[in-house]
Amino acid sequence: MDRAPRVTISGSYNKHLDRILAAREKFLELGAEVLRPRTDEVAEVSEDVVRLEGDAAEVTAIQDAQLGAIEESDLLYVVNPGGYVGPSATFEVGFARRQKTPVVTAEVAFEKIVAASSRTGTPE
Repeated sequence: MDRAPRVTISGSYNKHLDRILAAREKFLELGAEVLRPRTDEVAEVSEDVVRLEGDAAEVTAIQDAQLGAIEESDLLYVVNPGGYVGPSATFEVGFARRQKTPVVTAEVAFEKIVAASSRTGTPE
């Protein structure tokens, strides 16, 4: 590979933003290009969404940006403390698998479909 690996990070931004941003920082330290989240600056927190600086205002546009990043990624990394993967992240894992993008979860996932299609590990 002639370029830095591209990574998209998934997980519950509402529940685990601190861990998602820590994973982002670790991947950057390792020399990866993190496509999403692009920043650690929070613009807005609501019941529906955590919007980071530079994200669109509409939830669907944020979701589209996440899927677009997965399409461009070499890896989808899922932050799933305690093994929990929510519905949005489960959808993103399925999307990544459809794109043939490798998936790694931070912890072993409870959801069988996620566990069956991913490896477990942390960025080192």
